[in-house]
Amino acid sequence: MPPHPPSPTPPPPPFYIEDAEDVGPSAVAAGETAASCAGRGRGGWVGALRAVVANAVEIGADVASHWGKKIWRRLQSHQDPQVYYRHLMTVATNYEQWAAAGQALDRLQGKNKWKSEVASPDYDYRLVQDRLAQLRIARESGDLASMIFILRTSLNRNLGDMGNPRLYSHTHVGTKRLIENYIEEVTRQLNLICDTETDDFNAAAKYEFFTNTQKTLGRTALLLSGGAALGVLFDVEVLIETMRLNINDLTFQAIFVQRYYGDITIVPSIGLSDFAQLISNPNAAMMTAYTIAGERATWKEVSFIKNHCQVEMAIDEIIYRLRVKRFKGVQLADQPQSAKGKGALKRKIGGFTAIEQEPSTTTLFSRGTQRMPSM
Repeated sequence: MPPHPPSPTPPPPPFYIEDAEDVGPSAVAAGETAASCAGRGRGGWVGALRAVVANAVEIGADVASHWGKKIWRRLQSHQDPQVYYRHLMTVATNYEQWAAAGQALDRLQGKNKWKSEVASPDYDYRLVQDRLAQLRIARESGDLASMIFILRTSLNRNLGDMGNPRLYSHTHVGTKRLIENYIEEVTRQLNLICDTETDDFNAAAKYEFFTNTQKTLGRTALLLSGGAALGVLFDVEVLIETMRLNINDLTFQAIFVQRYYGDITIVPSIGLSDFAQLISNPNAAMMTAYTIAGERATWKEVSFIKNHCQVEMAIDEIIYRLRVKRFKGVQLADQPQSAKGKGALKRKIGGFTAIEQEPSTTTLFSRGTQRMPSM
């Protein structure tokens, strides 16, 4: 019996699309277009390829539009403003921007309530509260002698442990209102004593009082550790002049020792990539980046620094004003009587006469302090 002839092999389909239902009608249409172009030669395949690319671009645009709208709606409907203010603190380019965002974040997180609460285990709030009350009573009664006595016998930078670093770790900006109010009251009374005229407390007595108070309170020193100290040891005068330009003509003292902690310790954030720079020579870009990192590390300590130094700087400023006043007094002695007394307004405070100084420039911490007179 003769063998059966082999069955003819069916020809392959001109164009095959797998899972067409998942690809979409556009791709199916592209497949049909390509199929219809089969057998038309090289020009037909080029046209089919163009159609596929065009449809792919259209699909990609639809996907991008979909996800773009979804992301935009997510950003618009964000319900946590704390993320926004944290971002502002991260990208801030100066302290004012950073502090404004930090204050808003303190308000949102309810930390202003902590600031207003007097009691805390981190300091002797009763002592600070009593001393503030004594100062206010003396000022409101116009008792200059009591103000001088209280400040002379009890002025302390760390009264009741109010310089405890833990008091500055609860918030982004500021600390307990009681501490801030006490420092503001002390600064106010120091300026009031300086500006009050009385026969029992003349210019020489004022100068002696403030210089003795300055010695009792102590002076703040800048300590540079490690490589920072070595970097300026050979040009200390440049550092001193730079600091003087930033804090007017206040006396600047620098101490260089190998010490890694202090009343206020500032350590910039250092990443692993920074250690690789130890064996390379610094360039301008590197120094700029490290300067910015050091500045940013200081911002979170500004409230601590201000409360630690505000009274000290107020005393330095007052001593400078007394010296200027004495110098001007020598000049006025050589002028006609009609020209004397101009440029100052007098007013009564509790039976004493106080002098309003002429408008002029301010020091670093001008809030709560008197303005420095113009030369």
